[in-house]
Amino acid sequence: MVSGNVLHICNFSAAYKGNFIKSLLALENQLLNKGIHQVYLFPARARRTDAQKWIEELKKEGHIIYIQETSFKENLKLFQKIKKEHHIETVFRHFANYKTDIFTWLIFGRKKIIRFFHCEYSPDNFPKFQIKKFVYRREILVGVSKAVSKQIEKYFPHNKSVTVENAIDFTRLDNPEEFHSKPGISCMAMGYNPLVKGADLAIKAVAELQKKNNIHLYIVAASHLEELKETISEVVGISPDWLTILPPNENIATYYSNTDIFLAPSRSEGFSYAVVEATYCKSAIVLSDIPAHQNLKVNKKYMFKSEDIADFCEKLQTAIDELSSTQSFKDREEAKNNVIKSYGLDRWCEEVCRLI
Repeated sequence: MVSGNVLHICNFSAAYKGNFIKSLLALENQLLNKGIHQVYLFPARARRTDAQKWIEELKKEGHIIYIQETSFKENLKLFQKIKKEHHIETVFRHFANYKTDIFTWLIFGRKKIIRFFHCEYSPDNFPKFQIKKFVYRREILVGVSKAVSKQIEKYFPHNKSVTVENAIDFTRLDNPEEFHSKPGISCMAMGYNPLVKGADLAIKAVAELQKKNNIHLYIVAASHLEELKETISEVVGISPDWLTILPPNENIATYYSNTDIFLAPSRSEGFSYAVVEATYCKSAIVLSDIPAHQNLKVNKKYMFKSEDIADFCEKLQTAIDELSSTQSFKDREEAKNNVIKSYGLDRWCEEVCRLI
């Protein structure tokens, strides 16, 4: 194995590879063409989740993958082993984890460390923030959107920071499976973090518009299921017949392509994969006006003032009224073409390669 290889330390153990892993695999192919090998390190909890399935599949395909240990001593040994055996010169950090950041600094502190911020950043508490500033001081900080980079520049003004907008593996979305949605207008929202994703706002808006429309709301819950159920109970009581919770689906295009309107009432975002993916699948998009959404290269015709239910209802009603119009079909086709141009994997890989 040649010198100058890359390690991705990822605090990621989702049930499916999703767009995140697909992006890293695309980067791996580009780096191999340059004679650079890529190594992956996932958290210890990956052994206890469905992530183990796709990790084992990737290992069988020949990818170099490690899973962290639970003890401090064993983890130090593992980090040192990876550094030595794989001649690591560049480390990418994805999704912050305090303990892992300390290990990264201890073992790889003199290597090039490129830290991706996938969400808007705000300090959790002052002592930890001061430690992070020290640990991150030599790192290159990457925001996945301009909104995220703005926060990085605010809290880490002495670091080099850049924006590399996320990319989408659109091929994942080209083979939707059969899905029978309920009669009437179907809306879809994400609910894996109900407060952040604004699931309560989606429920309130659809509940209000039920008075004059036949609407069914689907909420996808990859995690935080009990929290979502509590949110539904708090907003509308017993789960109504116009609301269905959907399980996670690796073929997410099945949901996007078989529902009419995608609702994105998020209170905060780093970069909304879902909005871009739904746009590619030609859903109408009703979205909040948070900075990360404003920066997206998507159709913002139905953008509403964040947390303003009245404005949300107005924009959603307009989207419903215009759904079957010729102009709406044209707008959605144009929006799909725009996201293909703006968020392709090749562009992302080239920008990341320039950081190494």
